Amino acid sequence: MVWSVCSQAERNALVVLRDDKTVYATIKKTSHSTELQDLTNGTKGCFYGGGGNLRFEVTIYDTSNPQYGSKSMNGVIDGNAHIVGRTMSVCVEDGTDNDYNDLYITLASWKKKG
Repeated sequence: MVWSVCSQAERNALVVLRDDKTVYATIKKTSHSTELQDLTNGTKGCFYGGGGNLRFEVTIYDTSNPQYGSKSMNGVIDGNAHIVGRTMSVCVEDGTDNDYNDLYITLASWKKKG
C-alpha cells in the first residue's frame, strides 16, 4: 500500500496510518504555512500486515472547531471486472471556511504483489 498526505492548513497536525496491530506511518505537520505542503515527500509504502480496522487517525492542534472529513473509496478493477485493490481519499476541514483542503489524504492498496 502507498499513501500521501498534503496540507494547506495553518494549524499543526498529526496523521497516523494504523490497524489494530501495527502503526505503518506517522506524518506530522509542524509549520504554520498555508502553502500547499506534501507532508509525505520521500516516504515509502509498505506491505499491509492484515490487522483489523485499517484507518487514518487525524489530530489537528490549536482548533476549537470540530473537524470534518469527506471520504471517497473506490475499487481497482482488472480486465475481468474483479476487484484487485482499493483507493481511498479523505479531505479534512479544520475550521469554518469549508474548503476541505486543510488535509488531503490518499491511500492505495492491492491484493497481491505482481
